[in-house]
Amino acid sequence: MDPETFLEVLRRPWLDPELHRAAGKLAERCDVPVPDARSGPRYRRITRPEATSLVAGLHQQGVDVQALLAQIEAWPYQNVALDWLSEPEQNAALICRAMETEIDPEDEAELARFRHHRDFILTLARLIPPGARLWLQGWLEAVAHGAFAPPDTPF
Repeated sequence: MDPETFLEVLRRPWLDPELHRAAGKLAERCDVPVPDARSGPRYRRITRPEATSLVAGLHQQGVDVQALLAQIEAWPYQNVALDWLSEPEQNAALICRAMETEIDPEDEAELARFRHHRDFILTLARLIPPGARLWLQGWLEAVAHGAFAPPDTPF
């Protein structure tokens, strides 16, 4: 690394070590939607650079990132879809509709799983203020359109 590059990197803002740790954890547990008009919404795992950007932005928007991380780490299922955070009411409504129309009323285990998802989404909603949700919607759009993709990635 040449001296100019070293000094440029040195002058960049540094995140708090706890925010770096949170970014690493989010990169292990969170998914982002991938737009696909043919087969409906799909998801992929968030990358570490994306997670770092997400944590820095949420922190700047006033979100208690440590409280958010604690909820995500407590989630017993593997993945957390980040669009749950940006539009929690709509996602909870979709889950409620699915519970009413798609799940057998006799299937208590599946109903319990869906209720757990709904309650988790609403718990996360209390941690993300409306302004941060709006910021997150824009962030998700940027990610969906390759804002963090390497420069040689064709779109």
